[in-house]
Amino acid sequence: MNVVKKISENGYCIGCGICVSVCPNNSLDIGFNSYGEYEVFSTDECIDNCKRCLDICPFFKNKQALKFENIFSVDSMQYDKNLGYFYNTYYGFVKNNNKRKKSASGGLTTWLLKRLLRNNYVDFAIMVTRSNNPDKLFKYEVIKSEELIQKSSGSAYYPVELSGVLDFIKSNEKKFAVVGLPCFIRGLRFLKKESPIYENRIKFLIGLTCGQLKSKFFTDYLKRKSSIKSNIKEIKFRKYNKNDGADNFIVKINFKNNEEASFEFKNDVKNLWVNRHFMPVACRYCEDVFAENADVTFMDAWLSEFIKEPLGTNLVVTRNLKINKILQNGITDGEIIIESIKGENVVKSQKGVIEYKKRKNIFNFNKAKKEKEYVPEIERKNNKISFIEKKEMHYLNILIDKSRELWRKVKKDKIDFERYNSEIKKIEKKLNIIKKYKLFIHRIKKIFFKLIKILRKDKH
Repeated sequence: MNVVKKISENGYCIGCGICVSVCPNNSLDIGFNSYGEYEVFSTDECIDNCKRCLDICPFFKNKQALKFENIFSVDSMQYDKNLGYFYNTYYGFVKNNNKRKKSASGGLTTWLLKRLLRNNYVDFAIMVTRSNNPDKLFKYEVIKSEELIQKSSGSAYYPVELSGVLDFIKSNEKKFAVVGLPCFIRGLRFLKKESPIYENRIKFLIGLTCGQLKSKFFTDYLKRKSSIKSNIKEIKFRKYNKNDGADNFIVKINFKNNEEASFEFKNDVKNLWVNRHFMPVACRYCEDVFAENADVTFMDAWLSEFIKEPLGTNLVVTRNLKINKILQNGITDGEIIIESIKGENVVKSQKGVIEYKKRKNIFNFNKAKKEKEYVPEIERKNNKISFIEKKEMHYLNILIDKSRELWRKVKKDKIDFERYNSEIKKIEKKLNIIKKYKLFIHRIKKIFFKLIKILRKDKH
């Protein structure tokens, strides 16, 4: 049994590519499937009873298989059921406003990578960069210069995979820092656990919070929406919006014929995001919001006190004392501004994502148990969700599945852009009715408990 039979064929492959680099028989490869997602496939027979690919797959092993006490010095750390183990939580940003403007949300991730390189903590940074290939607009790259790190800053809501850069690490006895989403970081921790080479060479894992991944279809949808026929030269998913706050950023596409298209998040993109269009199936079974296995995690400060700042602000969760020291040195050197913030406020900043990934995903787990031979393990198997929440998840899953299937038909010219939107709106209409009903019930409960509180107060 290998990762293709157990994971890919059940729809759980997230496309990280880690298994490709560890296969002793070179029997695995990775490429785009018909849904615009990276997926692993077999090129040859496996070695009997090997299972190395499964040992490092983030969707095969429960996160409890990675004992945090073997990664971190947990006795001296704080713990939160959502954040995992951590030393400190901060908010902050780089002092250079021009660099901050060009980054996704405060610029601290880019600043840290440059600092690690400059002070010889690492020889190379491994991060996502833009590609000149119109069929693969982003890729993981090994970077040695601060200038290229700065140039590569910004978000990439686009599939990428690690197999190529992991081969580079294996062939070069150097020190590396790797940036990744929670599932990728988890797979890399498994890899470090299984392989002394990677354990010794990957010095820092830098995590980014994640609510969902997007397939290539997400970018393709925006291209079709622009009505511009030319190939994409470059897409910037998070551009500074001088007319609004950080929560209404601009998505900008530059085309090869020199035309441009811009989309405001709230008006043009939010619906695709909230209703999880083009989300891979594996994301339904992920509980990790805060990259709990990373040495440090960065995220947007989606809190009322920061959200209207158009330049963006980072929230930071540290799990490595060296990272703590580097951040403090950055303050002393006048390059960054960071202040402590309560862990509960960091959790609050990702409230909607936590609701989906850490509570409501029990619906997906229970449904898959009835339908499939293998289901990824989740930690919170005893979570309870209401009848109306089950209905919400039911229609949300229909919408996600439809978005993948219908856009595949768009790609094959079986239906057009307008037909796609028309079919999706039918499902969204049902979903929105459920959401409005849920909000109504929530408000009624709030009023009821407020009245009870007043009555009790009057009684005394």
